[in-house]
Amino acid sequence: MTATSAPPQTTSKPERAKFRSAMRSEWTKFRTVRGWLIALVVAAVLCVGFTFLVANGNHEGSCTPNGVCTAGHPFVPTGPDGEAVADTYRFVSLPLTGDGTLTARVTSLTGLIWNGPANEAASFAHTTPGLAAWAKAGILLTSSTKQGSPYGSVMATGSHGLRFQYNYTHDRPGTITDLLPSWLRLTRIGDTVTGYDSSDGTTWTQIGATHLTGLPATVRVGLFVTSPVSFQTSSTGDPTQATATFDHVTLTNRADSKDWQPNSIGTSPHDYYPTLGTGSSHYSANTFVLSGSGDIAPAVNPLAGGTRYPKASGSG
Repeated sequence: MTATSAPPQTTSKPERAKFRSAMRSEWTKFRTVRGWLIALVVAAVLCVGFTFLVANGNHEGSCTPNGVCTAGHPFVPTGPDGEAVADTYRFVSLPLTGDGTLTARVTSLTGLIWNGPANEAASFAHTTPGLAAWAKAGILLTSSTKQGSPYGSVMATGSHGLRFQYNYTHDRPGTITDLLPSWLRLTRIGDTVTGYDSSDGTTWTQIGATHLTGLPATVRVGLFVTSPVSFQTSSTGDPTQATATFDHVTLTNRADSKDWQPNSIGTSPHDYYPTLGTGSSHYSANTFVLSGSGDIAPAVNPLAGGTRYPKASGSG
């Protein structure tokens, strides 16, 4: 009997099946990779957005009736270079249109440090005498009293001598060795602001100058006092307050200097920086006494990170 060979098997259907299976597998992988890519992009956008909101103070926390803010992120100002900053101080100022010079003598600088419980709003019931090393008192020129605005300033400090500072991150030491009483002068010519110091009010030495791009024709110029938190006894910072006395205050290019305007900058319950009082100012016969709390500087963790925001229950 003749053997009969089995007909050859066709391969078209199995190969097509394998091809379709491979295509489904690759498509599944593509969709999975695409999903991961999309998730990564979304996560990156959310992280950047969250960081921007925290750094730039676009959301606020909750505050109790006695002024303690412990949840969320109260307002954190943004400086001229886009950085998170502290901008909290007592200010008495005049409008200055065009060029001009403000001169003043700082005769005294004293301070208080809050030492109350960590869960209690800062109050004067828990204070001891003491001057923060970076307490600041001097002359400040700014484009606006809005927090984060460009500024130039010359100042006396608690224990770092006389300084010229501007735009929160720039600092130069002065030349006076005997700190107080000392004379300070701040001059505006166009967009250039220059700081000087003097031991006698006659011979002046330039400390530094800065070009503040885009200063408006009319700015605010005046006297300020502020005092930062102390980390000597607390990792979250104890509020402090400084009080300064100024005399021999003169402003050129103004016929009338009676309309001094007092402001407490950055001391509301929604502002993040811990303060000891909202500050005060008294002036008569060309003598000014200012009390202020806060800082004008880059933002400091953990303060800007939401650890603790005790706001003062009273004012000095």
